[in-house]
Amino acid sequence: MAIDTMWFREIVAATLVFLLTRLFLGSLLFLKPARELPPGPKGWPVIRALTLLGTMPHVALSQMAKKYGSIVYLKMGTCDMVVASTPD
Repeated sequence: MAIDTMWFREIVAATLVFLLTRLFLGSLLFLKPARELPPGPKGWPVIRALTLLGTMPHVALSQMAKKYGSIVYLKMGTCDMVVASTPD
């Protein structure tokens, strides 16, 4: 019983140290971009806006254009995309 609680405490402590270190280093290394990006949805942490497209991406992109404007910024996993819904 004492060994199980010891392992649990060590795992929790290591997880907290990892998360705090990542948060601190992330705030130092990944500053805001120098240029302004078009508006767009945030999405989920790892897959970003990929799930927002659904089974009919053209309909989802049309709805995003109505909400965010004719130029929409999307993050798809590790790729950044800018989608223009009008030729203008």
